[in-house]
Amino acid sequence: MSRATLALGLNSVYPDFATSTDSSLVNLGSLSEIMCGLAKSDAKTMSQQIKDQWAPLGLADYDEARPLTRMECAVLIDHFLNPFAIPIDINGEVMHR
Repeated sequence: MSRATLALGLNSVYPDFATSTDSSLVNLGSLSEIMCGLAKSDAKTMSQQIKDQWAPLGLADYDEARPLTRMECAVLIDHFLNPFAIPIDINGEVMHR
């Protein structure tokens, strides 16, 4: 998954996350960095939590350098950011706090 594709999906839920035209592929380091910014958490802590939760989340082939699949990104974002807990209005629009 490219950073641009990820940014497009995240921007509707996290408007502070800037859109991107970067076509480079997302790996664990870049996803961890993105999630830290959105969750306002420490990078070292986030990286360790991802490593600890990788297998329990049903993911395989942990390798920080390899590009992540769309599914791996979705599983990690769902688990660590919990975007489905963000309230939406009757029209399906995110209710920003």
